[in-house]
Amino acid sequence: MNTLNRRTGFTLLTAALLGVSLVGCAGGPQESEVTAPVIAEVADLSGATFEITSENPLVVNVPDPVGWSGEVEDSAVAEFIPGRDDGSAVFNPGFEAVGTGSTGASLTGPDGDEYAFTIVVR
Repeated sequence: MNTLNRRTGFTLLTAALLGVSLVGCAGGPQESEVTAPVIAEVADLSGATFEITSENPLVVNVPDPVGWSGEVEDSAVAEFIPGRDDGSAVFNPGFEAVGTGSTGASLTGPDGDEYAFTIVVR
């Protein structure tokens, strides 16, 4: 009977220590928060203002992502990222933050239509 009590005590002690070590793991580094891009329809660009951050770029939904070009007035604020098709996925064109401030920007379609707007980077 004494051996049974020792085994039970050992099992309870092991379970308690295991519980403490698992709780200790839960306090480790947190997963980074995933943020979504600012998404705009090409028809809504002209005259609009879009606020972006380094974590939230502007992505523009266009009919065919390849063939669009973009410009920014102040390259210290934002930059154009062309759309592309890498064979496994298609990526829409967009604009990423480079610094902070405000800049005029434009997106031009393969047909020559230009859409001018403002980007504000916080």
